[in-house]
Amino acid sequence: MVLLSPAEGPGDMLLKQAARIETKTGEKKQFMIIIRLNKEYLKLRALLATGQPLLSLDYDGRSLKQHNVSPLALPGEDILALIQFALWPEKAIKKAYGNDSEWLLELDSKQRNLSTAEGKVASVNYLSFDEAIVVNYRQGYRVIITTLEKKDL
Repeated sequence: MVLLSPAEGPGDMLLKQAARIETKTGEKKQFMIIIRLNKEYLKLRALLATGQPLLSLDYDGRSLKQHNVSPLALPGEDILALIQFALWPEKAIKKAYGNDSEWLLELDSKQRNLSTAEGKVASVNYLSFDEAIVVNYRQGYRVIITTLEKKDL
């Protein structure tokens, strides 16, 4: 998947989200995600419910810095690309994926689907204003995300 520029993102905001990840092997994990966005950078922190850090991502549109302190192999670039696929405006998604013949893109107000000729890559189903299911078909996991707080900055 493609990493998108923070400048094309949804604007200046702070998101606090609860996430439940389910792998194809049936493993389930819960954690908290805090995302700070502006036009220059994205900062993401993933924490256990106890407050123990799992992952930090800092992205300025050019370089991605990640620090994984979890025993899990967390693919930071994949996680960031999926978050952007779910949160970035439709115009930015179409610009990144729509002009490349490799990608097949389906977008509407309730869902987003990304595929290639080989099959599905990712999907986002918006269950409500504050809940979505994000699936990474290639890596074999799905994440149920509930937004607990959204603050415009």
